[in-house]
Amino acid sequence: MLDRLDMLHDSINDTKYKTQEEEFTRSTYMHMLDRMKKDFIASKIQSSDHNASLKNKSSILDLE
Repeated sequence: MLDRLDMLHDSINDTKYKTQEEEFTRSTYMHMLDRMKKDFIASKIQSSDHNASLKNKSSILDLE
């Protein structure tokens, strides 16, 4: 009977450890995803700035 209880306690502890590990992994991935979204938005803003600059310079070139 004690053997069975010890096995169950070990199993519970193992499950808790794995759950904590997965929660940490999930939080890491969520942080990475959030950072990637922010980087994507920043690159879109920079890209639109470059496109506006290109259009402006193209129109100046056409005028000359």
